[in-house]
Amino acid sequence: MTNGARSVQTLPKVCIGITTHNRSVALKKALNSASRQTWPNKIIFVIDDASIDATDEVKHHYPSAIWKRNNSPQGCRENRNTMMRLAEADYFVSLDDDAWFVEGDEVEIAIKLMESDHTIGAVAFDILSESNPSEQQRRSPYPIAAYIGCGHIVRLSAARELNYYSDLPCYYGAEEKEFCLRLLSKGYSILLMPGVHVWHDEEWDTRDQSATHRSGVCNELTVAIMRYPLPQLLYVFPGKVANYVLFWLRWPRFLRSGMLGVVDALRFMPQSLLKRKAVSGAAFRKYRRLRK
Repeated sequence: MTNGARSVQTLPKVCIGITTHNRSVALKKALNSASRQTWPNKIIFVIDDASIDATDEVKHHYPSAIWKRNNSPQGCRENRNTMMRLAEADYFVSLDDDAWFVEGDEVEIAIKLMESDHTIGAVAFDILSESNPSEQQRRSPYPIAAYIGCGHIVRLSAARELNYYSDLPCYYGAEEKEFCLRLLSKGYSILLMPGVHVWHDEEWDTRDQSATHRSGVCNELTVAIMRYPLPQLLYVFPGKVANYVLFWLRWPRFLRSGMLGVVDALRFMPQSLLKRKAVSGAAFRKYRRLRK
């Protein structure tokens, strides 16, 4: 039994949450890897985000998991918020439907790390993919600016303190950055566990890449408007736009969707300013330092 003689019920409870949309084949790998995790006090929560493929059939092979189906797509951000609110757990592990744990002890390692220091707000797993396939040796965790959405764990008491992910104008992008900025501003840290791997299949063929880029540009600029301290906002915002222009010069197929993303951010700016609550200057400087 994990942690010596402690009963399962007395161990911290973790919810492994998966939001899925039309990826029934990859979803099985994610569910299998979640089921194999060695941490005993766990639940698996799946939100079927209005899939029209065979996802409903997958459900019958995993009856111990909690399943919820949306009649219309709500997106990862809203689905993660739903799972965190309903989980009644101490920790929330977010696993994409096209991602899976490489070994079987990743969640256990993360929970033991977070239990050792209650100022740790979130922990990132080490993400592998076709573009980054080399497994690393496990070594000591270190602070980072933000985790990657496809595989991470959040302390739910911290998530409740922050009122979960903020509502951003577009469906995809920058929600993890915005959340981590607020974690840092509240005095929490975010750590990466090198060598504690999650494989991400990066199924981009199932996504509209132009729409995804447009959404990401809009949300990235919106987060700057909502959360960056004013002195930094005045130079970081135009710098972000300039970096996007350089990206579009290299990848001109994204020019139109990217420009539409900028227009969207400007269109939503009045609402974003009403929601504006900048993080502390110290938190912002720490975030920028950790990104380097």
